Amino acid sequence: MEKKLYLGIDVSKGYADCTIMNQDRIILEENFQLDDTFNGHTELFSILNKHYSADEQVIFHAGVESTGGYENNWYNSLMNFQKDLPVKVARLNPLGVHYSNKADLTGVITDKVSARSIAEYMISFPDKINYDVNDEFVDLRRQRTYINLLKSQKTQQLNQLEKILYAVFPEIISCYGSGNPNWVFELLKKYPTAQKLKKARLRTLSQIPYISYDRATELIRLAKNSVGANTGATMEELIKTMVNQIQSIEKIIREQINLMINECNAPELELLTSFPGIAEWSAINLIIEIGSIQRFSSVKKLASYCGLNPMFKQSGDGMSKVRMSKQGRVAPRRVLYMVAMVGIQKNPVLKAIYERHVDRGMAKSAAIGVCMHKALRIVYGMLKNNTKFNPNIDRINQKKSENKLSSTHANKERRYQKFDNNAPISRRQIRKRKVVNQCQNDNIIECGILKNDLSTKYKKYSI
Repeated sequence: MEKKLYLGIDVSKGYADCTIMNQDRIILEENFQLDDTFNGHTELFSILNKHYSADEQVIFHAGVESTGGYENNWYNSLMNFQKDLPVKVARLNPLGVHYSNKADLTGVITDKVSARSIAEYMISFPDKINYDVNDEFVDLRRQRTYINLLKSQKTQQLNQLEKILYAVFPEIISCYGSGNPNWVFELLKKYPTAQKLKKARLRTLSQIPYISYDRATELIRLAKNSVGANTGATMEELIKTMVNQIQSIEKIIREQINLMINECNAPELELLTSFPGIAEWSAINLIIEIGSIQRFSSVKKLASYCGLNPMFKQSGDGMSKVRMSKQGRVAPRRVLYMVAMVGIQKNPVLKAIYERHVDRGMAKSAAIGVCMHKALRIVYGMLKNNTKFNPNIDRINQKKSENKLSSTHANKERRYQKFDNNAPISRRQIRKRKVVNQCQNDNIIECGILKNDLSTKYKKYSI
């Protein structure tokens, strides 16, 4: 009979704390610390091999928390151990381990305690852990990280340039701030200050791409009336250098994005780009974040992973507003936001959903969130069934949902006892029950959900 041993590894920069326990939470190896070196990884193999030699029925379940890449070396070494040892490896969500600690009322959190908590989490929640999942897109993920770093640098440079221009030529900021057009950068490289620009010739200035004769005339007028106080050769050279650096960063970003698009040969790319609103760059980002769709047994789990699942709390008489949880990955939400914004214009499914919710009085930002969730559900179906986008499939599913809601059902929560007016309930609960009873008598409630044509008073107390 196989015996499960659990190896919890709390990874830090340069080293890791480890604990081994059995299925009954009996610690077999007290906390031991190993460095992230060849000798440290070799010693870990020796420790595991010692337990395996003592009992060949054991199977190791090893878990490391996602720590931004520091765990990769340990994860890869454990995967390599599988050639000689029965080892299953999992990369864990730190949030799950964190709330498991809170449930156990753990007061003091140290690396030693965290290693034990990781092992206990694997024992307590085996159904929430996916073992031996290979990261097929690790190179693309690192390349995307580099692109995001370049974008941050570009933003910093643009902010600094704006501060300098405010002191040198503040009137140009109105042009500079409208999407950072390239003609503004070319203008600043030749005429970095208002003092330089007001001496320019109309013919020479209008030769810059996208600067017409009328625009050149306006720019010279602004330069002559500029209130910029700072002038001089130092400012001129600083502006030219910053503009060149910004353009250089933009060029590298474009090259890296094109390289990612050319290097990504995942079959999911063709499926996702068939969805109006998802371009190649957005598709690659979704592929990187989702990975294998088999990781998610349902679309609800994928929505939770992305933080798009609705949050609603009801306890006793209290009710809270339905909102987006935003507790999952930030990166896919950013991508899906842009997908929703484009889809509202180009995708008939998202456009219809957005307009319907806005017409009902929902805030536009909330309607965009609904479209983000809908886009993710469609993406899940496309990847799960290996099919391209087909709006007819969504229409069929909507009809099935409408037919399901049209059938009347009794309130299952009250199948054993009807409302008792003598119960010591609050006044708010009394009002709720009156509304429910009135709705049932008038036969205007279906599946516990009030129809849209109910008065505002009835909607407020729907349960």
